[in-house]
Amino acid sequence: MIRAPGKHHQSGRHRELKAALAGIAGHRPDEAECEALWGCRRGAFAAVTRLAPSYLSMDGTVPRTKLPEALRRVAEIDRRYGFEISCVLHAGDGNLHPVALFDDRDDSARKNAEAASLDILRMCVELGGTVSGEHGIGIEKLEAMHFVFDDNDLRAQGFAKDAFDPGGLSNPGKVLPDPVTRAGSAGRSGRSARSEAAADA
Repeated sequence: MIRAPGKHHQSGRHRELKAALAGIAGHRPDEAECEALWGCRRGAFAAVTRLAPSYLSMDGTVPRTKLPEALRRVAEIDRRYGFEISCVLHAGDGNLHPVALFDDRDDSARKNAEAASLDILRMCVELGGTVSGEHGIGIEKLEAMHFVFDDNDLRAQGFAKDAFDPGGLSNPGKVLPDPVTRAGSAGRSGRSARSEAAADA
């Protein structure tokens, strides 16, 4: 199923692609079928809550040509950690949403879910992708920033943040890992090392 926002669905290229795919599939769904498919998509996370008490979702991204390999490797990670990982939503654009199903009341299960999720993000980078295609880094993907950037890259980003946010007021403790934030940008305390040094001078 292909949907494009706005006027894109009227473009000649989009119509050609739809016609080509319809010819390959041998079936062109009508609006009712499309709506039923969208209903499944919209209800994916609600359905997941019936499978396990807790879930952890990542949004690593890979080149679309690497999707089959990425899904195979997610299945391998699933088997290695011994719990179910489902991939849902819009993988067709290369943005995976692997969902690790676990019981948050079990500390070991939660730690395994976090470790499996990091392994998936590392795999996305190995396949030429990145650790977030949509939701951002926040705090849960801080460690994964090292999969994409080396220390110098992260330090440069830290100094750039410090230039625009010397007081560390903007999302303190997020995006940049702690060693880097201590070296040049806002840390979890909300103040950067450089800002504190300047204040003490």
